Amino acid sequence: MDVPGPGDEYEGDWEASLKRYEELYPALAIEFRRHVSSTKPCDLKENVALQKSVQTSDNTSPKSTTSLPPPEKLTHENHSQSCSPSGKRKHTEVGEAARQIACLPSRRPADPNAFYIRPCDPEVVAGSFLIAMKPSRMTTMISLPQHVMASYPHSSSRIGVTLGAYVFAEVEGENFDVTLIGVGSEMPYTVGTRSFLDRTYGIKARVVSCPCLGLVFQQPQDYQLSVLKKGCGKPVVVIDVADSNINWEQYADVLVALKPVWRSQLNKSKQTLLCNQPSGIGPKIKVFIDEFTGYRN
Repeated sequence: MDVPGPGDEYEGDWEASLKRYEELYPALAIEFRRHVSSTKPCDLKENVALQKSVQTSDNTSPKSTTSLPPPEKLTHENHSQSCSPSGKRKHTEVGEAARQIACLPSRRPADPNAFYIRPCDPEVVAGSFLIAMKPSRMTTMISLPQHVMASYPHSSSRIGVTLGAYVFAEVEGENFDVTLIGVGSEMPYTVGTRSFLDRTYGIKARVVSCPCLGLVFQQPQDYQLSVLKKGCGKPVVVIDVADSNINWEQYADVLVALKPVWRSQLNKSKQTLLCNQPSGIGPKIKVFIDEFTGYRN
């Protein structure tokens, strides 16, 4: 004989409440159950805002994140910021609590039951929400910066993010020397480094945006090879934060680790800022390309 569990009574009350709701509002009850089961049919492309004309910037210098508005596409018409009496937003990057929160992204990629997406601009944010709203047993986590995001209207793709990785900037034909992988809000470093390599060394670099490795795993092997070009005889370099905790070995030959910079330390971290700039990243990649070419030969 089965003994009723302590939760059976609550479950029975819940089902009884739903039944009464269905009798009073049958149409709304159907929609509610579809929401609960994540099977509500809708045209996601129409519900997500189209790309707006926003400022495009390759500036890779950190900005203050305590007084800027939230990322694009996330505010409604009557949105107002939550401000303290002193006139500054309540969130801050100063203090031990903020550091613990900032460490969370390094643990999230380890969750096999979640898509961890790091958009590089507002258009990719829109694509991330397309993924999150689709019926799925997978949890979707979208990592957004606190500062205003750069915009790449001619390079980013909301459809590309649904594939996990896509070509962000290509070189005509196969006349490229290296593939650079950019991730999330660190994309300006990758774009700036591409320009630096071409301008300083004449090195032609193609750029791949990889907002979600979990989605890359689900793509056919042919697609992965065509986008990432791993194993084609040309080096693949990923530019990402040092503590991202993402296993890049399968897709890249080397990782250029960006050093974290806290807003409270900007005046004391000039050397760190210099290392994170294209002028600091580019020479390292040049040395690696020479070593890679010499090893192949």
